[in-house]
Amino acid sequence: MGDVIEREALLDDSRRFVARATAAGVHVRYIEHPEVVHMWMVMAPELPESCQAFDAAARFLNELNKSMTTARAAPE
Repeated sequence: MGDVIEREALLDDSRRFVARATAAGVHVRYIEHPEVVHMWMVMAPELPESCQAFDAAARFLNELNKSMTTARAAPE
């Protein structure tokens, strides 16, 4: 899971990390956010984009948890 700003100093590293994780079969949620400032995610609830990012992260983690629970429950 990754949320980065388009002006992130480590943007290329983030993109490479996501590409490698995806190639290895890891379920990845990666979003590049335009027009937000550094440390924008800690500005909730004042910054709506921060709240939206936290909501999206929660949805991703819930979906991942469901898929892992289902996989563990499946008969071998």
